[in-house]
Amino acid sequence: MDKLPDDKTVQSVGAKLLHRIDMTLDEEKAEADRIKEENIEKARIRIIADNEKQLDDLQQRLNEKMAEEETKLNEKMTQRRDQILSLKR
Repeated sequence: MDKLPDDKTVQSVGAKLLHRIDMTLDEEKAEADRIKEENIEKARIRIIADNEKQLDDLQQRLNEKMAEEETKLNEKMTQRRDQILSLKR
């Protein structure tokens, strides 16, 4: 284009080609941004799923420990009750 500044056809074709190149670059940028956002969303979903699994595991362990403590407490209460009943007899 710079070599033939007076030729309107060359200038027109050159401008159209530059416009197409710009549009292609814009489309590629938009596609790259879309892919990046999809990957970020997938990562967020994975993190949430991992956190939920960890929370479920923690809740299950807590429930197990609470059941163990309840069993121990019931045993102690039974022993204490038996001890008190034996003293009253």
